[in-house]
Amino acid sequence: MGEHAYHIEQLFEMVMDRTASFIVTVDIVHEMIHLGWNFSRSTTFTKESAENADILLVVPDTDIEPHFTLSYSSSGAGIIHLYRETDSVGGAAVPLFNSNQRSSNLCETIVTSTPTVTTVGTEMNAKQIGSDGVGQTSLGGSGASRYEWILDRNTKYLVRFASTAAANVIVLTASIYEQGH
Repeated sequence: MGEHAYHIEQLFEMVMDRTASFIVTVDIVHEMIHLGWNFSRSTTFTKESAENADILLVVPDTDIEPHFTLSYSSSGAGIIHLYRETDSVGGAAVPLFNSNQRSSNLCETIVTSTPTVTTVGTEMNAKQIGSDGVGQTSLGGSGASRYEWILDRNTKYLVRFASTAAANVIVLTASIYEQGH
């Protein structure tokens, strides 16, 4: 019993703000950054109207639980899609950066850009961004998914920005923290 009491007292030492006499709370993403299991990377594309900017996430068949969020921006209009069970091959590797630059942990979820997509799969989410203007004008925008997706093991997910504007500069930012390490 004495040993457990010591550990609880030690825990309170770590999370108590003695000057204000309250418990400090940290959200899970912030904790995952400190633990070295939060990863992120932006990828930039320039696409014409009716062209796609694609990022593929491949979740390995492990007990790791990847939590995924997406941020995006574009200079012109388009529609952002998220699909699951995508059939694809190839693509350029997009290694995600560890948000804790002191950690050597690597993300187990594999991310590629510009894969060859045979079938997009099942659409999970879609959002319009920007607007097509009159004549030669269009308006871009930015956004972030308010949804945090826990990705299923042994599954491919496609993030696709379908451009509806010419010379559209698109930035897709994948953020993943992995629980279960």
